[in-house]
Amino acid sequence: MASARERNRRGFTLLEVMVAIMALGIAMTLLTRAAIDGMRLEGDAYRRLGASRVANQLLADLESGMISGVVPEIGQRELEVDGYVVVVEANPVEPTDLGIDLDERDRDSGPLTALLGDDRQSTGPPLLEIQIVVRWQEGIYTQEVRRTTFSFDAASVASGLPSVEETDADDDEDFEP
Repeated sequence: MASARERNRRGFTLLEVMVAIMALGIAMTLLTRAAIDGMRLEGDAYRRLGASRVANQLLADLESGMISGVVPEIGQRELEVDGYVVVVEANPVEPTDLGIDLDERDRDSGPLTALLGDDRQSTGPPLLEIQIVVRWQEGIYTQEVRRTTFSFDAASVASGLPSVEETDADDDEDFEP
């Protein structure tokens, strides 16, 4: 027969059981926290993907409109799409903003006059920067996705450029057989 001492060694003591439960509790807390953080990040990525989808679709619509000759109005407009606040802003771009520094001699001569907006028949500027900003609330923070494109009004610039006939006539004057 087994002695009383051997019988007591076969099982766990109360202290060993409490330490094991505490270790399991800590492990479960860490795993639960990781799962919650993962779900939060997944929701974040889902909202950012949705905002990117809205921004890309709006950008594609604007660019296809620009191809067919519809130039966005200058200024800012705000709308709501799929629960996101969308801000579309169109601003004219000056050549100096692009790093082009023209002196007075260049301004008054050549095709750059059309680019600068002198003697144009169109009402809009030839170059627009269009920004699309999609915003949403993420807890106490405002998150956003940005897209930027440019619109170039070729008809506006072409109206200030010399016609093909004028260019050919100039070339004929310079040509001596």
